[in-house]
Formats: sequence, structure tokens, C-alpha cells
Amino acid sequence: MLPVLFTVGEFPVKAYGVSKALAAIVAGLVLARAFRRRGLDGAVALALVLHAMLWGFLRAKLALKLKAAQHATAIVTGLECPWANEAGAFVVNALDPADQEAFLRHLGVCAACRHEVIELTPIAQLLTAAGRSRPGGEHRATNIDQ
Repeated sequence: MLPVLFTVGEFPVKAYGVSKALAAIVAGLVLARAFRRRGLDGAVALALVLHAMLWGFLRAKLALKLKAAQHATAIVTGLECPWANEAGAFVVNALDPADQEAFLRHLGVCAACRHEVIELTPIAQLLTAAGRSRPGGEHRATNIDQ
């Protein structure tokens, strides 16, 4: 299956998106039929599903473009978060106590670092569950153990 089927302006239309759109259309038709069985207007059900699908796709594309633009701006302006590389160390409690506390305070104001911690936490949990210890030493309690 081709990943990109065609483009609309600068937006690629991918096979995955087409499959989701077809699934939404089928769901809309099934829902419209159920509406009609109950004496309701089936067109309303189909319209609701189609609007939800359309706005969902548009919102996802816009969010992706916005995130890419924010990342590009951070690179160009040099305003990347100074704590950007510390999330992994924070999750496994490898920062010194002062930095650990400072990073914890920083999470209150930095969405990017919060997102990074959220993404890294399940990986650290799997490693902890597997009984892994810190390289060169015994297992130390981590932020995910607490």
C-alpha cells in the first residue's frame, strides 16, 4: 500500500488517513440506519460523523504543522529548553538532588519537558520491572518508584 496517495495543496493524503475516513463513513452510514430505525433523521447522524472526521483530520494536521514550526523556531532562535536533555536522568533519579528539585520545579512551566517525562516514564518503568539496576551500582529508587 502506498503511504502517500496524493497531495492537496501542501498536505499529503496518506493511505492510513483514507482508511480512517472510509471507516468513519461506514460508521456514519450504520449510525444513520440506526437513527432511521428509531424514527430519527439519519442525515443528522451521517453529518455528525463526517464533521467529526473532517475536523479531527484538520486539527491533527494543524497541530502537526504547529509543532514542526515551534521546533524549527526553537532551533533557529536558539531558544531550545536548557533542560531538554535532562528528562531521562530525572525519570531514573540520576540528577543530583539540587538539579532534581530544580527540574521538578521546571516541569511546572515547561510543556516540552513534561511531555518528554511522560514519554520516558513507561520505558523506565519497564526497565525497573525487569529488575535492571543503574550501571556501576545497586538499584536506586527512581521517581517512578514513588
